[in-house]
Amino acid sequence: MSPRPLRARLLDLAVASVCVACVGAPLMGVGFAANPDPSVVESGGTVDQKVLQSGIISNPLNGSFGGARSGKVDGSIQWDVYSTASDGMKLVVMSDGAPAMRDAKNGVDVPDYGASPSEWAVGSNDRRFGFSVVGGLGLSRFEDGKKWRGFNGKRPVEIGRRANAIPVTRTTVKLRAEFAKGLADDARPTANVRAIAVLNL
Repeated sequence: MSPRPLRARLLDLAVASVCVACVGAPLMGVGFAANPDPSVVESGGTVDQKVLQSGIISNPLNGSFGGARSGKVDGSIQWDVYSTASDGMKLVVMSDGAPAMRDAKNGVDVPDYGASPSEWAVGSNDRRFGFSVVGGLGLSRFEDGKKWRGFNGKRPVEIGRRANAIPVTRTTVKLRAEFAKGLADDARPTANVRAIAVLNL
């Protein structure tokens, strides 16, 4: 059999690149086939169809967080992940700011917890915001929700991984803030958090 036309192979590469980019996008399901439009294939050329690896991440589920402005405040948010990818997927989270939590009304930042998972401990005149992970994809470094770490701004932090196909699996990101040094009575501490599922490439 003669080699496939160069043009058809380049089209496959282009479709594969688009698929990988879409899997990396938040809150999107993907599953594309590399099947070029016949109008752009040379007459008489052979076009193969190849189904690429795919995955889906749900919208955020069951989000909650307390409204206290002093002491310890807990909450959580969940995501479901499903993938047919034989190489599996990883789950990452990120925030849209550094630090992740801020009381914009009063111009007060709540510093992120440490960069490595550890037991929760906040000084008597301090404030911190962080997260832990439980669920089927959660990494062992979080010790099933017993160890905490901080966000890293817009940089993704890996929280879960599986090296094979994934049935529908729910992962819970536990959120915690502690205001040992209390915020103002009118404070509105806010953190924007998102999750992305990425193919293991």
